[in-house]
Amino acid sequence: MQEKVLENKRLQYIDIAKGIAMICIILGHMGNANINRVVFTFHVPIFFFITGYFIRINVKLIFLLEIK
Repeated sequence: MQEKVLENKRLQYIDIAKGIAMICIILGHMGNANINRVVFTFHVPIFFFITGYFIRINVKLIFLLEIK
């Protein structure tokens, strides 16, 4: 029997950016004013940029408008 090996299609630089953003969020919640001044300028926007990078343009958003 042959086992099929799946390729790892993850982008390493995206994973690194997410990891840095996660660390910044943790640092921001520690309560140090000096760290917060720097971290709060970009830690949430980096998640928006990363998410926007992976959004498919052909996704129909009608499912968000449906009320069940």
